Amino acid sequence: MLNRDQRIDILRIFAAFWIILFHWWATVWGYPSVFPDTLSQFLYHASQLPLGLFYTISVLGDNAVPLFIIISAYCLTKKGIAGWSWLPKRLKKIIIPYWIALIGTIPLLILGWHFNPSLMQQADVKPLNFTTIVSAALLIQNNSPETFLAPVQAWWFIPILVQLYLLYPLLRLLQKTLKIVGFLFTTALLQCLWNALTIVELQHTQALPLGLRYSGPSYLLLYAIGMVLAQQQRLPSWSAGMILWIGGIIMRFSTIRLIFFSETLIGTGLLLVGFPLVTTLINRTPYLAKKLATLGERYSYPIFLWHQPLIYLLLLALLPLVSKPLITILPFVVVGIWAAANSKKIPFERSQEPRRVHG
Repeated sequence: MLNRDQRIDILRIFAAFWIILFHWWATVWGYPSVFPDTLSQFLYHASQLPLGLFYTISVLGDNAVPLFIIISAYCLTKKGIAGWSWLPKRLKKIIIPYWIALIGTIPLLILGWHFNPSLMQQADVKPLNFTTIVSAALLIQNNSPETFLAPVQAWWFIPILVQLYLLYPLLRLLQKTLKIVGFLFTTALLQCLWNALTIVELQHTQALPLGLRYSGPSYLLLYAIGMVLAQQQRLPSWSAGMILWIGGIIMRFSTIRLIFFSETLIGTGLLLVGFPLVTTLINRTPYLAKKLATLGERYSYPIFLWHQPLIYLLLLALLPLVSKPLITILPFVVVGIWAAANSKKIPFERSQEPRRVHG
């Protein structure tokens, strides 16, 4: 059994926190604020003081989703997983906590709608009903505009992850059969075919954006790249990753977020940038790195599942008492304090070997 990769767990907790920042900003300032229409609009808001930096980091928080996706493919392949026997255990690990979160979230959302319906409307939370709950439980909420992003917006990622798990054994067979270029070309072709069929089937309907961006096959190439990177002895440089990431962001804005290859560039770029950054963190602050890795291993998925309804409850208490700018920087302050408290160096341990006597 391979030792657990500390870098992966640290990237997971970073990604989870990044998603929290995205939804925190969206809830405080409204969802239109996290979806600027153009790149120039994004750059304008990013340049505004004093919140421009916080805006930039928060609004880019949904970049963590393609990062999660490529990490999933990387880990499965790194462990040498193939075939179908692993699927029941993995699906149980994903779906059971998800169903528990769904049941536990319902009363939290009811409280939110009861005490501050204006906050829930500003956060673009859809009212609870039987159809949305059942659709979420069956993982089909992404199939219809009426159930999409209900009851919790962040959960659109779960059906996509499950679909990719189901496709992974087939991708693994392709990977073993073809060379790297042929494998990547084939998965890109399959992804294009899926999106072409989606456009033909859903054109002139409101479901078209859902079929293009919120379905598992739209991330086939990203998943395939994660599988390929897992088998490489040497990864491309962080500078190449930065170029891919920035290129993906620009592509998003220029295509109204509907071009599926933008997510491929973003996820790949972030993994290539993230590995050397996390390696530096591990080397310089091993104690903090160990704490972060533990959080990533144990809590990144529960944090992802529960963070949004808990944000609503927390803001119900804070918004009447604290100004929006101060509330905006609160997560940064909390994480900064935690990191400072856990950045202490590992104390030097004297050797327990008996002292040598010369003579």
